[in-house]
Amino acid sequence: TESIVATPWQEVPALYRRLKKTTSGELAMRFLILTVCRADSVCGARFDEIAGDIWTVPVSRVKGMEGKTKDFRVPLSTEAMKVVEICKQKRNSEYLFPGHRGRPIIGNTLLEVLNDLDEPGRPHGFRSSFKDWTREVHSGLWELAETSLNHKIGDKTERSYHRSDLLEPRRKLIASWSEFVAAREQPRLTVSS
Repeated sequence: TESIVATPWQEVPALYRRLKKTTSGELAMRFLILTVCRADSVCGARFDEIAGDIWTVPVSRVKGMEGKTKDFRVPLSTEAMKVVEICKQKRNSEYLFPGHRGRPIIGNTLLEVLNDLDEPGRPHGFRSSFKDWTREVHSGLWELAETSLNHKIGDKTERSYHRSDLLEPRRKLIASWSEFVAAREQPRLTVSS
């Protein structure tokens, strides 16, 4: 299979700065980049899924085999919370990113945003951008990056011992990514032994 085109991580801040409109599509694209979640999770995001600075994606919008996945908690950075606040000000729906007839936007809306900006990278590719950035800027945080992407780590036995979703360490990594994306300096994370 052909891999999905990803925006090189070094170019993500410049692209992010071009997302200036407060349309559902551009706000959702900003949220997708900042949270590194899948398009389906982002497009269907609802206000009642956010408590404080934690967004809980319900299992119905989490990729995985039925009965093998669970709700996924996503720490929201300061920049992601700014997107939420803009959505609240515009609120006319239960969804952060409403489309037509009270329904949420769909993945094609995100594609249109990128196409309008002449950006070859695809929405799902920002997950790769994040992964490459983590490997190059914060090497040694593989497990945190994988958990941030809601990927399964290890075999069945190993996973049976993984009871934590590493929310607090992920919060630091996602905050660092968001600071990079929003083009503000952020100190390097260090791996504690």
